[in-house]
Amino acid sequence: MAIISILISVIIVIIAISLVYPLFLLINVPKSIFDESLKIFFIYVFTLITNIIGGVFVSILQALGDSKRPFILSLISGLLNMLLDLLFISVFNMGIAGAALATVLCQALFGIVAFLLTKKHLNIETKERFIYDKKYVKELMKIGIPSVIQQAVMSVGSLAILALINSYGSEIISANTVAEQINGLLFIPAVAITNAYATFVSIFFNIILWKYSKSYKIASESIKQINLDEIEIQ
Repeated sequence: MAIISILISVIIVIIAISLVYPLFLLINVPKSIFDESLKIFFIYVFTLITNIIGGVFVSILQALGDSKRPFILSLISGLLNMLLDLLFISVFNMGIAGAALATVLCQALFGIVAFLLTKKHLNIETKERFIYDKKYVKELMKIGIPSVIQQAVMSVGSLAILALINSYGSEIISANTVAEQINGLLFIPAVAITNAYATFVSIFFNIILWKYSKSYKIASESIKQINLDEIEIQ
């Protein structure tokens, strides 16, 4: 799972780096902020790797019913991000690039700790436990691909709107960024509730499957035993 996540994230990073320049031109990024935007992008793009890896292991922990440690990890990561923002921007005078670098470092730490927590939770001691299973990969793809398509359609729509906003200049872009940040803050409760429902349903579903498989196994063994008893009686 970890290897697949890393491969997917590396492929996405390569594609993003290859297409960023024509994409910036397509969405009408103003010349006054073009170079700075590129610099920030090249810093932020590497958070894709840590975000995907960290997200995978956090999802595993939540699916196992452990939402406390991911919450604490996210809280510590967020606080550390703010401290590094102040350090890089105010002390080292790195500007907005410093804020991006702080995010990259915190996300990298988040991904590593999430992996270690998952490894400890599942009592994984050897690399052999992280194996490639074609069956489970297919199941993941069946669930993931429709979600990817949905998010892609929404992102294309957002890029179209962003291209229109960018055509009005850097001041309007700044105003839109502020509004988006506030809007994202307001959406946090809805996202949290959605994630909680998904986690609860997955745990409940797994319990049902476990009970069903266990009952089926008991029933099968009982039938076999009855057949053996009948043979012995005959």
